[in-house]
Amino acid sequence: MSLAESKNRLFYPSVQAPRFAHLRETGIILFGVVLMTIASQISIPWVPVPVTLQTVSVLLIGLTFSRIMAIKTLFSYLFLGALGVPVLAGTTGGIAVFLGPTGGYLLGFLASVLVMTSLQSIFEKSKFLNIAIRCGVGIAVIYLFGVLRLAHFVGLPEAIQLGFVSFIIPEVVKAGLLCLTLRTFK
Repeated sequence: MSLAESKNRLFYPSVQAPRFAHLRETGIILFGVVLMTIASQISIPWVPVPVTLQTVSVLLIGLTFSRIMAIKTLFSYLFLGALGVPVLAGTTGGIAVFLGPTGGYLLGFLASVLVMTSLQSIFEKSKFLNIAIRCGVGIAVIYLFGVLRLAHFVGLPEAIQLGFVSFIIPEVVKAGLLCLTLRTFK
């Protein structure tokens, strides 16, 4: 390294930033996984799908993380769950959960952040209505995946009733509170 390069690194620390970028990225992903894990344990037992704060965490990640960071975070969370690490609702984990009635919702989490982060370029981030629209779309994606999977176990009409209709009010309340909170802090 030449003398000029070493002076640049000393006086312009941003030149060194790429060397530590992976630590920042890892920290963001870890934060998201921990957030998802904690939120999945806060639940109200409901059959066949519990009411948890997972959707709020997914929406928060979809609204605040970059596209690649959101995808990496949800993929990491789901991968840990698939490996059997008890990060999913009810401190469960394993492939059986993904193959069960709630598996569609789990895959819907990943699809939701993919869609929500794609909408970041269309909608201004700080406007309440735009935040609410992105939350609504995110919730719709989660429930589309969830209901379609649940329908394999109980039939489509019952899946819509048990896996979507009964969750409308809790989801609207959770999303509304999240939107208000984000709007207040922005």
